[in-house]
Amino acid sequence: MNIRGVIILCLTLVFIQGCKQDRKTSFSTPKDVIEIPFQYNREGFILTKVLVEKDTMDFIVDTGSTLTYIPYSADIKDVDSVERVFDATGINKDVSKVLVKDIKWGSLSVRNLSCGINEENKNYGVIGGDILHKKEIRLLKCLLS
Repeated sequence: MNIRGVIILCLTLVFIQGCKQDRKTSFSTPKDVIEIPFQYNREGFILTKVLVEKDTMDFIVDTGSTLTYIPYSADIKDVDSVERVFDATGINKDVSKVLVKDIKWGSLSVRNLSCGINEENKNYGVIGGDILHKKEIRLLKCLLS
């Protein structure tokens, strides 16, 4: 390999490493306890509003889900990876995941979170354990508009 090839290889590795660092998930909030308004939907699930990039969407809070899922209706469709997970009935399935650059839930901001795509219920996203276990969350029952 000549010197030009070595230089190109080094620059490529630096670029790849830089891209990986930009994708690090970060959580930020001005408060220790995050208060989130919610209501129950017709099926009895806890329903809350979440800002996904620039769109406000309905999300179900699911303490049993390890992943956060965005609604299938979201404009983010560039599949980043596929992960094998167990669903609520214990069945193994493949979940398409996308990188969501910005999520705001109450005063909590999450950047660069790898989320599943909720293909089973296209109307709702799911707030899962990957967000819930990061901060203390207090759910406040109220009427959402």
